[in-house]
Amino acid sequence: MKAAGEPGTPAAGASAVLPAEPWLSPEWIHSTARCAEMKQRLAAARMAPAALYALLYTLAASWGRFFREVAGLEIRPPAGMVYRYEAMQWIDATSAEVRQAMGRSTHSEEVVEAVMKSVHLIHEELGGEMTAQEAARRVHMSRSHFSECFKAIVGCTFNEYLRKVRMAKAEEFLIHTDKPVQWIAEKTGYLDEKYFRRTFREVTGLLPSEYRQVRKQGGAVSPDGGDK
Repeated sequence: MKAAGEPGTPAAGASAVLPAEPWLSPEWIHSTARCAEMKQRLAAARMAPAALYALLYTLAASWGRFFREVAGLEIRPPAGMVYRYEAMQWIDATSAEVRQAMGRSTHSEEVVEAVMKSVHLIHEELGGEMTAQEAARRVHMSRSHFSECFKAIVGCTFNEYLRKVRMAKAEEFLIHTDKPVQWIAEKTGYLDEKYFRRTFREVTGLLPSEYRQVRKQGGAVSPDGGDK
């Protein structure tokens, strides 16, 4: 299949550009059948090498965020790419690596896929009022079964993971923007600014304003809170 990158065959010139959104959600990567379907769609698009590499780079960053937290797995984009078949090789290798890392789960492929979809929902709708009940409904599982499977696969409860992601995003906003604390609280799903401040201090040992000052002065925050 030359368009998909028969070894030694350079990729064709200008081509279609696939939107990244259908690929960003990580649940498909656990299914060999869906992985093959996505690869087929990618091959049919006949993307130019630059556009294809940009897509893979975006995917590596997005998937890395999920699987670093869930499985301690680092996902890196390909070092370089000349032929389309190299993109297919990267997708195969990455999906196999993810499935191996998640292989400790005794749950079915469908359940792992549903839980990973809920993880994607947390990241995509961080500023909303996402709950375990709502996430379970959207992945078509009962609340009790979902909560049990989520903890077994991810390693913590839904609410613990949600707070972890929210706090990580809040830290990012505090370090890289000058947005007020109220804005950051709202963007990370906390309508009550006082509750956000209290929660942030419980996690980091510092109030948001203190954390911002320490980090912008080049300090580091110890895992048990406080600066050093």
